[in-house]
Amino acid sequence: MGPRAQKGRRNDTAKVRERQVDSSALVAGFLLAYTQSMTGDTRSLVEQARELLVVGMWGINSGAQNRDRLGPGDQIVAYAGGRSADRAFVGHAVLATAVRPWTPEERQRYPGATRGGDSLPTSLA
Repeated sequence: MGPRAQKGRRNDTAKVRERQVDSSALVAGFLLAYTQSMTGDTRSLVEQARELLVVGMWGINSGAQNRDRLGPGDQIVAYAGGRSADRAFVGHAVLATAVRPWTPEERQRYPGATRGGDSLPTSLA
């Protein structure tokens, strides 16, 4: 490659590095786990997690890592697991809201014990 071609290549790289990225347009992806510690239900974890996707709600405990980073439009992969052999990826969805306390209506509709979480408008389970 001649000096002129190399120079053009460096300029292209510099242009890429100088581009501004609008962080409000970025979409994040997260893995959300559903474990036995979240419920006293005796059904399989996979069944319970799939029900959450059907209901369109996913509980996020108050101490969950990255809880404050979840927001509308973020993509999630839902995983049911824990210490039991009952482990599986159960689906994926797009979040409708940031993590927040459930409304009284949502609290009655949510099948788990968590007091807040996300709404999943597009369940792709």
